[in-house]
Amino acid sequence: MTVRIWSADKMISVSEKLPFDPTALDWSPDGLFIAVGDRNGTASILDATTLQVLGKHDAKLAGKKAAWVEDIKFSPDGKLLAFGTHGGLSFVDLASVGSDGSLKKYASVNATISSALTHLDWTLDS
Repeated sequence: MTVRIWSADKMISVSEKLPFDPTALDWSPDGLFIAVGDRNGTASILDATTLQVLGKHDAKLAGKKAAWVEDIKFSPDGKLLAFGTHGGLSFVDLASVGSDGSLKKYASVNATISSALTHLDWTLDS
């Protein structure tokens, strides 16, 4: 799939053929990174100006049938990334985001809902 990203505030336009099928995305608060969730249950951090993959993290349910990433969100301070998967078990995975765009597992939380998780959000204090 080819992705084209435009940012009105930074006046950039980039296009890249991605090796995965994106299902959700979010910009980092500082505009340096784009988080992308995919059909395989993986979260990736892309450089916002080149769309090159800088870091990856698999969800707890990655690789299972119907476990694609439904929603992905950076925390307001940009230090954490939360993403939730489809598939009925509704885990929310959290990863810390390095200054270089790397991802490191922080936690995996069972949201205890029996249907698909369709939206995530953070409080203002992250």
